[in-house]
Amino acid sequence: MIATSADALKKSNSREGSKGRFRQDYTKEEIHRIVTEGSAVEKAILSKHFFSVSGLYKRIILHYATFLTYSWTLVPHMKKMGAKLKEKSNAKIYFEAAEFCSNFGIERKSAVFAKDVLVCGGYYGIIHDSGTSVAIQDLPFEYCRSRFKNQQDVDIVEFDMRFFDKEIPDENLREQILKTFPKVVQKGYKAYKNGKDPWIFLPAELGIYFCLFEESPFFLDLIPLIDDLEDYKEINKERNLLALKRIIT
Repeated sequence: MIATSADALKKSNSREGSKGRFRQDYTKEEIHRIVTEGSAVEKAILSKHFFSVSGLYKRIILHYATFLTYSWTLVPHMKKMGAKLKEKSNAKIYFEAAEFCSNFGIERKSAVFAKDVLVCGGYYGIIHDSGTSVAIQDLPFEYCRSRFKNQQDVDIVEFDMRFFDKEIPDENLREQILKTFPKVVQKGYKAYKNGKDPWIFLPAELGIYFCLFEESPFFLDLIPLIDDLEDYKEINKERNLLALKRIIT
């Protein structure tokens, strides 16, 4: 199993509706402070909040996240000089690779990666490789970071083990969720509980990190404008209601 949403980490069989509207969680001053000088986590949380409550902000994000088709092309590179693709062994490898790419769902996954990068500023994930299939599990942005690269220029993902204690308070559920993670995470959590550093480095072949230039929500500057627009809508609505009352009177 791989958790597909934060609700999977809660001990509940019910679905909770969305909570909060504009101003319920953020004041204008808080929005301005976070946009201008907030941390990466504060900016990501603010952006995710507006993505969930603002239809305009959500449509902008989804438009750019799905703007590309993310079509892929598989190009064979032969190790031996003069080797041809029509040779039986080479053709077998090529078609197996093509089948893998088709089953992996590159187009759909790429749109999800793009959406998270635009909303949060970056995407973190971990690869599950069973030997016959590969799946990617999303990691929480607030509990991940990437500060280093390896010699192959691959970003190294760090994962904060405090995530399991803070976000999954139920001990039995936490134990079940931990079993869905690779062994390196399970060992890292045990080491953290024994007093070690809560941050662990994921192996380069397991950790995934995508970022667009800098780790900041791409349309963060639009949030104060959208917030002002909501104010204008409310004021205009009250003005029209007052005018209607006067007409009736």
